[in-house]
Amino acid sequence: MKQLSLNKIGTSLLAGAMLLLLICNLASAQSDELRRTLFKDADTALKTAEDKEAAIYAPATFAAGMNSYKKAEEELQKGEEIKEIQKNIASASDSFSKSAELAQRGTAFFSSVINARNEAKQAEAGQYAEETWKKAESRLGDAIKVLEAANDSSARSKGVEAETAYREAELESIKLQCLGEARALLKKAEESGAKKSAPITFDRSLRVLQKAEKTLDENRRNTEEARNLASQAQYETRHAIYLSQTISRLSTEKKTLEEILLEAEMPLQTIANTLGQTVHFDQGTEPATQEITSAIKGQK
Repeated sequence: MKQLSLNKIGTSLLAGAMLLLLICNLASAQSDELRRTLFKDADTALKTAEDKEAAIYAPATFAAGMNSYKKAEEELQKGEEIKEIQKNIASASDSFSKSAELAQRGTAFFSSVINARNEAKQAEAGQYAEETWKKAESRLGDAIKVLEAANDSSARSKGVEAETAYREAELESIKLQCLGEARALLKKAEESGAKKSAPITFDRSLRVLQKAEKTLDENRRNTEEARNLASQAQYETRHAIYLSQTISRLSTEKKTLEEILLEAEMPLQTIANTLGQTVHFDQGTEPATQEITSAIKGQK
C-alpha cells in the first residue's frame, strides 16, 4: 500500500509538471501571437527601410523609428497598456516608412557619389588609401545628414566633395597596388647611394616609374600597362643598385682602370671559348661582340 501511494504521488507530480509546462507554452504562444499582431505593420515597414539602406541614407529618421520600436518592445515585456504600446508602434512605423522614402531619394540624389564609392571600394581603397577613404566616408555622411534636413543645395555641394574624395582614394589605391613595390625599391636604391653612384641608370628607372604613374593618371583602368612599366622600373632600379655596389667594391679594392677593363672583357672571352671562336680585344669589345653574334647566328 505504501509503495502504491508513492507511485500515485509521483504520477500526480508528473501530471502537474506537464500541465504547468503546457500552460507556460500556451502563454508563450499567446504572447508571441500578440507580438506578431501588434508589430506586424512596424516589422513590414522596418524590413522595407532596411532594404532601402535607410540606416545609411536617412540615419536620423531611421534611428527615431528604432527608438520607438524598442520602447514598444520594452513596454510589451513589462505588460504595459496596449494603447501606449500601439502609440510607439505607430510612431516606429511612420518613421520607418519616412526613412525608406528619404533613403530612396538619397540614393537617387547621390547616385554618382555612390557609384564612385562602389568603384573605390572595389579598388580596396579602404585598405590601400585608408585616410583618403575615411575622408570620403565622412563627407558623404555629412552630405546625407544635410539632405535629410531638406537642404538640397548644401547636400549637393557636399556630395561633390565626397565624390572627389572617393575618386582620389580609388586612384591612390590603384597606384599603390600597381606601383608600390617599384616605389619602395627606388627609395631603397636612393637610400643606398645608387642615385649618386649610378645616376644614369637611377634616372632611367625614375622616368619609367613616372611614365607608369602618368598612365594611371590618364586612365586608371589601364593597370596592365602600368604594371608592365612598374616591372621595367624595378629592373632598372635593381640594375642601378648592382652598379652602385660594383662601383663601391671596385673603389674599395683600388683596382686600376686597366684591371677593370680586362675584367670586363672576360665574359665575352668565355662565350667565345664556348663557341670555339677566337676573338681579339685590340680594337675594343665591339669587334669581339660582332664576331660572337655572327657565330651564334651561323649555328641556328
